[in-house]
Amino acid sequence: MIPIISFIGSSGSGKTTLLEKVVTELKKRGIRVAVIKHSHHNDLAFDKNGKDSQRYTTAGAEVVIVSAPQEIVFMKKTDHDLSPNEIARLIDPDIDLVLTEGFKSAGTLKIEVHRKVLASELLAKPDQLLAVITDEQLDIQVPQFDVMQNNTAEIADLIEQWLSSQPKREIEKVTK
Repeated sequence: MIPIISFIGSSGSGKTTLLEKVVTELKKRGIRVAVIKHSHHNDLAFDKNGKDSQRYTTAGAEVVIVSAPQEIVFMKKTDHDLSPNEIARLIDPDIDLVLTEGFKSAGTLKIEVHRKVLASELLAKPDQLLAVITDEQLDIQVPQFDVMQNNTAEIADLIEQWLSSQPKREIEKVTK
């Protein structure tokens, strides 16, 4: 199983900006990262009306993959809102780490971005947290980083340390 950490927080807390910086830092360190964004919207931009991908979906395709020289978009019909673990099974086996934005209800380890003005309490329980990025000192026994500081390297250090403590995965190589 690919290790997963979910970045959670109230809307407008800075999750996307932080996650973007952390991905950049981890990539510099040679860690291969996949990002899954959780959305409650059913109108994702790549499946626009009139596009081939939308036409195939409408026609009843269970899976639609759009391939371009620099990327692919993978779309699969589901009968429920997939968990991060279910989604991770669809990802390239050479990925070292999956970081998600959202999935606050999932049973994954979390880094919470907390701003006092947006939420009076944390969204996650303390035993679910790897760290909290916050604008106030909290009475919680997990690493806390000041939301106003650029702590990207320190957050990446914490993630890298956690990642190194995870069991090594057996990766099946597909040969041609």
